[in-house]
Amino acid sequence: MNDHSISPSLSDASTSNQSNNIENAPKFSVKTLLVAIFLILSLFIIIYFIYYIISAAASLPKEILAVIITVFGTAIVSLTTLVVTKIYERKKEEEKSIREKKIEVYSNFVKGIFNTFLFADQNDDKPSEKDQKKILQNFTTDIIMWGSDDVISNWNKFRNFVVEQPSNVVENNVELIKSQKDKNF
Repeated sequence: MNDHSISPSLSDASTSNQSNNIENAPKFSVKTLLVAIFLILSLFIIIYFIYYIISAAASLPKEILAVIITVFGTAIVSLTTLVVTKIYERKKEEEKSIREKKIEVYSNFVKGIFNTFLFADQNDDKPSEKDQKKILQNFTTDIIMWGSDDVISNWNKFRNFVVEQPSNVVENNVELIKSQKDKNF
């Protein structure tokens, strides 16, 4: 009886180890297998096509072969130039779009800061503390979306510094901004 009670636990342990080994094994999907087969077949077709062209070209006169090589060379260079140009243009358009969005983000933030600190004594409609928090919240959200890693890191450091010493930072910056405003800077 004791052997029978020990035996299932040993078989459970070996089954558990086999189960863990299967879970840790690399998993290949049918899609991955089909893609690999397609790539291998494509490679063989391309190699066969190149072999066929070379064997057919060997039987042509040298003058005709030179013309064919020139035409194919020109076509390949033209196609490559076109593709590279399109990729470059697309990249420039993406950079321009991102730059425009960044300008909007920074512009909104600077306007909010100016309305809060610089023109506070000229405007009767100075933003409330709630509005100021909303400006910072919106800027934080936008900077996470559109800022570089360096900008996000520096913004986070600045925010942590302001949270640790809020009264000193705000007072010093208000005085600095007002002194610069008085100097017409």
